[in-house]
Amino acid sequence: MKVSVKSINSYLERPLSTEDMVAALERSEVEVEEILYANKIDSKVIIAKITKVEPHPNADRLRLVTIDTGVGTKKLVCGAPNVKNSLVVAFAQVGTILPGGIEIKAAEIRGEKSDGMLCSERELGLSQDHSGIVELDPALPLGKSLCDIAELGDCLDLTTPSNRWDYLSIIGLAREIAAFSLNNSLVEPDIAKNEYQNREVTKVKEKGGCRRFISVKYVVKNDMASPSWLVDNLEANGMNSINPVVDITNWVMLEYGQPSHAFAADKISGNLQVRYGSPAEKLKLLNGKEITFVSEDLVIADDDGPLDLAGVMGGQKAEVEPNTTEIVLTIANFDKTTVRRQALRHGVRTEASARFERGLPLPLPVLAADRLAGLLKEICAAKIVDSPADQLFAEIHGVQIGLRLRRAEAVLGMKLGERQLANGLKARGFEINHFSLAHSIKEVFSRNIKTDSELLTTVFGPLGLELDSKTGWSETGEIIDANLYRAGDILWLGNNMAICQDKNSAVVVEKGRPVVVKPDKIKQVRRVVPSLNHILAVAVPWWRTDVSMAEDLYEEAAKIFGYDTMPPTLPESPPMDTHEFQALPKLTDLKQAMVTIGCTEIMTYSLVSAEMVDMVGGDLSRQIEIVNPMVKEQAYLRSGLLASHLKAIAANRNTDEVDVFELSKVSWLENGSKSVAPNEEWRLAISSVGESSLKRLKALLDAVLARSRIEVSIEAAQKPAFVLGRYGQMFLGGKFVAEYGQINPATLKNHNIPPEVSYAEIKIELVLSSVGTPQPKAIPPYRYVGRNLALELPVAVSWQHLHEQISSRKHVVKADFVDSYQNSELKAAKRKSVTVEIEFDLGPQPKTATIDQQLTDLVEALKSDPQLSSLTLR
Repeated sequence: MKVSVKSINSYLERPLSTEDMVAALERSEVEVEEILYANKIDSKVIIAKITKVEPHPNADRLRLVTIDTGVGTKKLVCGAPNVKNSLVVAFAQVGTILPGGIEIKAAEIRGEKSDGMLCSERELGLSQDHSGIVELDPALPLGKSLCDIAELGDCLDLTTPSNRWDYLSIIGLAREIAAFSLNNSLVEPDIAKNEYQNREVTKVKEKGGCRRFISVKYVVKNDMASPSWLVDNLEANGMNSINPVVDITNWVMLEYGQPSHAFAADKISGNLQVRYGSPAEKLKLLNGKEITFVSEDLVIADDDGPLDLAGVMGGQKAEVEPNTTEIVLTIANFDKTTVRRQALRHGVRTEASARFERGLPLPLPVLAADRLAGLLKEICAAKIVDSPADQLFAEIHGVQIGLRLRRAEAVLGMKLGERQLANGLKARGFEINHFSLAHSIKEVFSRNIKTDSELLTTVFGPLGLELDSKTGWSETGEIIDANLYRAGDILWLGNNMAICQDKNSAVVVEKGRPVVVKPDKIKQVRRVVPSLNHILAVAVPWWRTDVSMAEDLYEEAAKIFGYDTMPPTLPESPPMDTHEFQALPKLTDLKQAMVTIGCTEIMTYSLVSAEMVDMVGGDLSRQIEIVNPMVKEQAYLRSGLLASHLKAIAANRNTDEVDVFELSKVSWLENGSKSVAPNEEWRLAISSVGESSLKRLKALLDAVLARSRIEVSIEAAQKPAFVLGRYGQMFLGGKFVAEYGQINPATLKNHNIPPEVSYAEIKIELVLSSVGTPQPKAIPPYRYVGRNLALELPVAVSWQHLHEQISSRKHVVKADFVDSYQNSELKAAKRKSVTVEIEFDLGPQPKTATIDQQLTDLVEALKSDPQLSSLTLR
């Protein structure tokens, strides 16, 4: 957003330099991206007066002009259409460097000498106007440098937070700057108030999308140029002048942040209405783009069809033109989400949509309507044809918040001066009162409160607590013992609510009036406010829609005292409790563990293309399709992480050996059905690249599972993306929990990926929620006997089956996989050699013969299994 320094200064009691303004803004959450300094006019450009104009002897469109510079006369050639006697002009002397870098030199034009040039506004960098030379004030002193008189404005390029709509208005920025600059204040324009009637002039069918709609019909004079102050302000803030009515609506939008739109009344058929569009309807917008509506588009229409894409841009059908004499001015409050979606849907982002997207407050349209009325009367001699209509479809609520100073200090980690804080908040428009229970109780009796709800609201309302005697009191605050209550606590006395004044008295509503009673029949006590000391009752101004709770006021306090004054210490606040069902703390710990065992974390896009799904043999019907993808490569939400990992590996194929992991959510449609809600879960994906990738991957998987102390079963399976015989699935308690294996070389070759990649994907939430209890094991009194066996067996026998058979034998304590081998001979015979490390418990001092016999018995026992009947020792 670009905004003129001069425009902001016009709303400050004490104008600031560009540098001081930037310093004030940087104390807020506004980021100053760049200062765009105005082009300085060369001091050789001086003020002169035309004393004589003659025809050029050799050119019909040129004139010979004599000027008075205050110290002498000059003759030059000029072709401007508005050149005339007695005109005070800007004269660029020989040697002048114009803002565009052009140097003025003495010249001969069609045989006549010209000692300099008379300048237009564009040549001086004042505007884009090149229709004629600048016409200056006749009272200006001749010979004076124009740079000493002309007021050129610097411009600021700002980035503002998305929850501050008021920063998209000049007045909003001026208000914030005034609060941060010493002895300064906001100066708002004087606005005459209009009377509005709440009557149905416009048929608002979609009250959820339009919460307020103001319309006024005017007779206007529009066939003229806008005044120079208005044009200058628009151009200084990046807008072009169009015609007076449109210029006024644009300026009020810049000034107050409220967009409005004027329709040519003679082009409207019937009455206006706010409704959703239809796919059968089209509209050519003011920028020339024709759009076709969808059923989710909110539009302003007449009896013949849409006139405006609500909150975004008007159409050419009812465009206000210079010859327009009657307009219907509309100022609305549109739903921010609706405006944002339709602006994106049609690819039309405007100054108006940028403001609506931030959520404008309900009181703003009336303020803007009054300002528009004043400017239209001043500039266009506007007269109201019909009584202004204000159709309001929502309640306007004020926000009250109790600011507890001690709590704020604990959160910010710094001491807060109560007076400085209160003054700082007041400078930003907040109303501040010190909370007083005694004063609140006094208010109860002065207002003649008649219900429990009124009692609670009157006492605790200034703190922003909306309590109801039937529900609110029973759900808010901490239940405490009756012998611990104190002033301000809510007491339950039989069938009535009471507010404790002190240990001996409480205020209760009895028979329709407040009375003081002794709290001797207490049944229950609730404490909604921990302490009534050092509390500021804060009323939030209507324009601060971003402030809704005490934490928002803590942020304001930090700005008031300055971020640079905050001490470099952690706030004095205890850590938040975590629970077993919370996944994020466990996932964070898992990330740290994965890095510790040598993995590198990667993060990939959660959107994939149809080609990526097909690359790994995925089912496209299970993917969730993006309605309006930015590019075709991001058309689906991924249901697995494999395709994303292969793409990342292909982009980093120069890496020899690496193990990477990613923790991310995946989503999918159950059985491809779009009629039910999609599934979503956390997955841990691990990719190992390079030689022995499968072996490294299995070690990483074992480390993850060992960390959770769970036992899984592994079953051999087949999947097109993986090598046959090198893919398995893991099950935990009969539930599928993970898959792993070596990626098919053909898949890797087709996508220019290194020759060996192994991959695993784990349903990590299921693993983390199944953490086993540690079972301590007794330390054996002697060493176990360890032996390695190389077993030749059929390829079809899985390691899982072999492991189960070995582990089930008597005296076997542990069996670990060591290696697998195949040569050409074994491959031809469809056999393999598997090396297993086995530990036996054979007592404290087993003899060699006993160990040998145990090995023989083990091999014979394995052969008794049908799958291992052909097993041999190598």
